[in-house]
Formats: sequence, structure tokens, C-alpha cells
Amino acid sequence: MMKHIYIFLVLFFISISSGYAQSEPEELNNAGFFKWNDELNTIFHDIMTLKFQEVIPKLKKEKKGNAFNLIPHYLEDYIEFFYAFIDGKPKDIYGKYLTHKEERLAWLQQGAAGDPYTLFTQADIHLRWGMIYALFQDNMEAFKSIKKASVLLERNAKQFPNFMPNKRALGILHTMVGAIPGKYQWGASLVGLKGNVAQGLEELADVINYGKKYATFEFNEEVQVIYGMLLLYMGNNDMKAWGAINTTILDFTKNPMAAYILANRNIKIGKSKQAFLILEKYPKGEEYHYFPYMDVMKGMCKLYRLDLKAEADFNNFLARYRGANGIKEAYHRLAWISLLKKDEAKYRYYMSLVEKKGEYNTAQDRTAMNEMEFAKAKVIPNIDLLKSRLSYDGGYYDQAYQALQKCDLKALKTEQEKIEYNYRKGRILQKMKKNDAALKSYAETLLKGTKKPYYYACNAALQMGIIYESRDELEKAKTFYEKCLKEKPDQYQANLHSKAKQRLAALKKKK
Repeated sequence: MMKHIYIFLVLFFISISSGYAQSEPEELNNAGFFKWNDELNTIFHDIMTLKFQEVIPKLKKEKKGNAFNLIPHYLEDYIEFFYAFIDGKPKDIYGKYLTHKEERLAWLQQGAAGDPYTLFTQADIHLRWGMIYALFQDNMEAFKSIKKASVLLERNAKQFPNFMPNKRALGILHTMVGAIPGKYQWGASLVGLKGNVAQGLEELADVINYGKKYATFEFNEEVQVIYGMLLLYMGNNDMKAWGAINTTILDFTKNPMAAYILANRNIKIGKSKQAFLILEKYPKGEEYHYFPYMDVMKGMCKLYRLDLKAEADFNNFLARYRGANGIKEAYHRLAWISLLKKDEAKYRYYMSLVEKKGEYNTAQDRTAMNEMEFAKAKVIPNIDLLKSRLSYDGGYYDQAYQALQKCDLKALKTEQEKIEYNYRKGRILQKMKKNDAALKSYAETLLKGTKKPYYYACNAALQMGIIYESRDELEKAKTFYEKCLKEKPDQYQANLHSKAKQRLAALKKKK
């Protein structure tokens, strides 16, 4: 009884002395709570749709109106997570955002011990920033954040085994641990991190299905955004995995994040026409936070159909973006456009900017840097091979095949181009459902490309495994998935190895 009176007096004193807003988290004396209301649910939705300018004053008002409700502190962190993801400024990530993150964690630690949200919200913040650190190739900080999240989530799961937000966070964690590149898996094992991609995605799919049954579940929209981001990060194009997403909730006509996820996914599976339509229709304007990378995606959709007007989209991105990621990629695309215009001097100019500008945290930026090394040696990409690659990536397979047919094999100057020719041919033939011919091209790719730094042999082995698995030749499929894992390319290794591991795990269930 005395304890309840004491807590009431503390609450009363703080509310009248601070104008309904406490100044230090310790003043809560572990009496904080987590209560959703209609306004906070609306704020959460608006955060997921990137309406930050509208949301920030509302969160301040919520904190003043109820000093002990910690949900606003938790929601604030999402805003800076999206700032970090979209704007890509390391100075902010390791500066003010880091400071704010620690301040929020101090508040959330004041939640009541018997509330399942107390440990969950802290873990979720560590998990989110682990994703950001991984995106910026800061593997040490990513490990540390994921480990902190793991400890808190496991503790919470023991206390509250049926708490669905905790299951959602564990799904994210297990997916992230499973997606750690092979060369870093020893680090995950060393700190006791466990999980695999299949486990994590299954847990997240369960949470999404739970949300379909219970429309009032607060994380209905958020879990689909995060799930989609994870699938993109891992390069997972599995139809079943993507089928879990409810496009009624994740509506690209109302949500820029939904547009980013769905357009990106369509680009990755060769449906650039659909991606372009999404990028044309997603909501824009002052009420939404500007998403610069959408310009790059729109430019790529044009470039895939060899529309050189894409130049304007890449220039628009470079003019407005102030972050680190994607800069090299944009200059690389401008270099390609120059090459397609047969302007080799301009190509070399843009490739020199690839070397000087931006970071190389993303796969696309690293691809740009790889080509830059050839440009420095005055090696110019074969135009027909480039046209074939662009057309293939956009889903224009007939056009890609025609470009490859025009390619003069004697004009291929480097070892990489000669291996790439067979690889591209295999990819196109596979998409045209000419699998026997595709297997021959892939075999030639393996013959010439095994143990080379290029990703062609690694993916050729993976694709051969997929073809043999589709024919129920499971032993052959297993052989090629394992061969994929033996290749150590400079690019896309984590993505390709993750796919091979998932395929091998699925094969075990078939036997």
C-alpha cells in the first residue's frame, strides 16, 4: 500500500513541477508504462509512411500529456532509424543519433519490471541500429547491438512467451544472424548468437499472419515494412517469402516505404516495368520525407530499357542527396550512359568520380569501384555485353539475347568479359526456359570462372542447382549448391551463399 502511495506522489510531484514533462528518466523510479492509444497508433502509421514533420510535434505533445507513458520515446527512435537508412549520413549516425539512442534507452529502462514492453523496446532499438551498422559495414557495432538485443529478447521470451512483439523481434534477430556472411559466422558463434534465415522468416510470417487475424495489432504495418527490408537486404526473391506480405496494408500508393520495398523487389526479379509504375505512383510532396534513392531506382528502370533520359534521374539524385551510399553507383550509371552515347571521354570522367566520391558500403557501390579499377587501366566495357546485361536485369530477355548475339567474341578484351559472356548467356537462356542450353553456358562459366574473384561462377553453380532441383535431380542439385559455397567471390558472396544454404536446408526436408 505504501509503495502505491509513494509512486502516486512521485507521479503527481513530477507532473506539476515540470509542466507534465519530466527532465530525467530516473525520476520515473521504474514506474514507467507502455500504453497505446488512438493518437499513438496514428503516429506509428504516419512514421511508417515517412510523415515525420507532422509526427514530431505530436510526439512532443504526447510526452508532455503523459510523462510516464514510454511509447512516445520508443516511437521517436523509428524516425531517426529511417533518417539514418534514407539519408545515409555517417556523421549523424555516430553523432546525434547515437546520443539520442542512449537517451531513449535510459528512458525505456524505467519501465515497470512486470511489463513485457520494458525489455522488448530496449532490445528493438538495439536491433534496429544493428541493421543500420550492418548496412554501413560496421560489423563490430552490428555484432554488439545484435548481441544486446538477443540477451534482452531471450530474457523477455522466458517471462512472456506469448508476447507477439517479442516474437517479431526474435524473427528479425534470427534472420539477421542467419544472413551474416560466412567469414563472420565465427564471430556470431563466439558471442553466442544463434538463428538462421528460414527460422527468422517463418517467425516473421507467423507474426504477419497474426496481424491478419487481429486488425488492432499495433505492429501490423511495421512488421511488413521491416520484413520487406530484410528480404531486400538478403536478396531473397522467393515467391513464398514475399507472398506473406499483405499489399492491402503495404500499399505503395499511400506509403513511400512500401513503394521502395515493392519497386526494389520488382527490379530484382526483372520486372522493371512494374517497378517504374510503382515509382510513378507513390506519394510525394512536402508532407513526406524525401527519399533520394527513389530517383536512382527510377533512373535504372529507364536505363534497363536503354532509355538515356535516365541521366536526369541520376543527376537529380546527386544534386539533392547528402549521404554516403549510392553516390558511386549513380556516377557509375552516368558513366554507362556516356558509353551508350559512345562518349568514352565522358565515361572516363564519370569513372574518375566513382573513385573520388561517396562510400562503398552497398553492393552497387562496390560494383562501381570494381569497374573503376578497369577504367584506370584504360579498359572500356564491351557495349553489346553492357546492353545485354542492362536488358536482362530489366526483364527484357529477347532484347538481352539479341544484344549478346551481336557481341563479337574477339572484341572481348579481359578475362572477366569472356567469363561474363557465358554467364550472361546462361542467365538469359534460363529465363527463356531453355534450361539444357543454360546448363551448357553455366558449365562453361564454371570451367573458366572457378576460383576467380568474380561472382559469375558462384551464381552459375547456384543456378545449376536450382535447375537440377526443379527436375528432382536432388543429388546433382546438392553438388552444385555446395560448389556455390566453395566459391569466394569479391561481390555478392553473402547473398549467394545465403541462398545456397537455404536451398540445401530445403533439400534435407525433401529427402
